[in-house]
Amino acid sequence: MLSQIFMYCWYADGIVQQSARLASSAYCCGWADAPQPFRRSLLIIMRRCQRPLSLTAGKFYNISRATFVRLVNASYSYYALLRQMNDH
Repeated sequence: MLSQIFMYCWYADGIVQQSARLASSAYCCGWADAPQPFRRSLLIIMRRCQRPLSLTAGKFYNISRATFVRLVNASYSYYALLRQMNDH
């Protein structure tokens, strides 16, 4: 189960990072010599890219590698606490 959650977090983080690079990639294309409709569409894309993309799980958590690390740390802490209570 841990590997499934890791896969979701890994690929979601990759999508977010690639979306962050999309605006600079669009700007670096040969837009200066392009026709007006293309430049207008490119402007819309670049304007949309100014809002960061975030993938969420149930509208509660952003899915990323940092979320995965926090989830593993919290799971281990709860496990250690329950084990300690069970030993007493």
